[in-house]
Amino acid sequence: MLRSRRRRKSPSGRLVTGVVTGVGGALAGATVSHLLDPDRGRARRAQARDQLLATGRRTRRSMSRRARYAAGQLEGAVHPRQDRSDQPDDTTLVQKVRSEVLGRSQFADCLVSVDAAGGTVHVRGQIETQEAIDSLVEAVARVPGVAKVESHLHLPGQPAPNKAAARS
Repeated sequence: MLRSRRRRKSPSGRLVTGVVTGVGGALAGATVSHLLDPDRGRARRAQARDQLLATGRRTRRSMSRRARYAAGQLEGAVHPRQDRSDQPDDTTLVQKVRSEVLGRSQFADCLVSVDAAGGTVHVRGQIETQEAIDSLVEAVARVPGVAKVESHLHLPGQPAPNKAAARS
């Protein structure tokens, strides 16, 4: 004789199942009567349809944004990084020289003009001693990205090096 392995539900289990079924049926009936109401049913159905379509559009836009973001992340991971720290542009180079060299206390009193073109830094101005001129030129040459330093610095009472030929 074969016995059935099915377990019979206890009376409390049947009661819970019956209550859940009854509540579900009541909610379904209330929803149907709400949507099929002769007075306001048409408007309610239209509103439900519009809300459902709007949810679909929002979901589609969100998924599209996430897909574009993921594609960008993947593209960034695949492509090699371009190291731009080797040669900064001229404006950045001038700012680096001003902050790293002219910001030091030993050069705080110097009235120096700095500009750059193609990695070459031009330094112009009047400084009190030749040692200060030499140390300033050396400090500017040590700034990362500076390829060459052209010094137009001079001592007080002397013409600027770039003006000497014009004066003679």
